[in-house]
Amino acid sequence: MNDNEEFSEEEESEEEEPEERSTAESIALGIIFVVYLISGAYVISLYEPMGLFKAFYFIFVSVTTIGLGDLVPRSYNYLFVTFIYITVGLALTTMAVEIAAEYLKKLHYFGRKIESVSHVEVWFGGKKMKLRNLINHLGDQLNVPVEDMKNFNIDNFVDSAIKVTEGEIKTLRKPTEVAMRNNNNEKPLSYRDLRKSGEPSIFYADDRSSLVNGGSDKPPLAEDTARTISSDPRALLF
Repeated sequence: MNDNEEFSEEEESEEEEPEERSTAESIALGIIFVVYLISGAYVISLYEPMGLFKAFYFIFVSVTTIGLGDLVPRSYNYLFVTFIYITVGLALTTMAVEIAAEYLKKLHYFGRKIESVSHVEVWFGGKKMKLRNLINHLGDQLNVPVEDMKNFNIDNFVDSAIKVTEGEIKTLRKPTEVAMRNNNNEKPLSYRDLRKSGEPSIFYADDRSSLVNGGSDKPPLAEDTARTISSDPRALLF
């Protein structure tokens, strides 16, 4: 596994952790909210002239700010306890409503095709920028060719990025030549690949000299010297 694959796996794990954490927190908050209502209904029914069902109904309409007014607390000695309980319940209800709204939004956009992503505005503090302009600036920073940026389809890119997050695609990184060679199980270039099919894989010193000298028994230096003298007789005068 190369560095690029390790980096992409770390990226994916970092993206999956917040989503898993959010789901676990939502379930935990839902359980806490239900237990809070039931336990509060039981406690209030002990000092208020209400049954368990009426106490649960009173707490529910109070913490959800429905407040029909048909039931009101009558025990003034425990009014402060009821007030604190309803206040904490309002905070839990607000958190639960926010999480429910998030899931409803996901349900609303479920199955819809992603389109016009380039016109989405991204906020950075008090300033905003369209996603298309942001990607263009990023391409300029990384020296991406202008033609590639013009042909870049943001909608397809976002769709593929979501598939990577959901695990349908492993990564969007294009494999390098080294990675392709490793994936195809190709061996590094060696002499065995370059030598002729008829040549033996092992040579002895005498065999290699005879091959280099064209079958002569003379060493390479003596062979070259004899060839020079025979081709140029004037070399004997010097």
